Amino acid sequence: MIDSFFFENRFLPNVLLETDDLPGLLKIISAGSVASLLARVTVGKCSGLCLVPIAGKQLSVSYGILWNKNCQLSPAAQAFRNHIKNEHQILAP
Repeated sequence: MIDSFFFENRFLPNVLLETDDLPGLLKIISAGSVASLLARVTVGKCSGLCLVPIAGKQLSVSYGILWNKNCQLSPAAQAFRNHIKNEHQILAP
């Protein structure tokens, strides 16, 4: 999705690192000389970092929650699901 967005907008980023370790990535960015494309929600309040919105075409991401319907959710998982359902109204009943 991100790659197609870049391609459609004729932008070729110089990718130095791909990771799913968000805290590690934020440390690397904090050290300097690199930037990252991140959703605003993933960054939170990181002191010393500046979030710059990208103007132009909107890039949207759809999220979902997946669980095994044949298993009982733990109380913590149920609370999380209910929070998401109540706050964001994205889950079907």
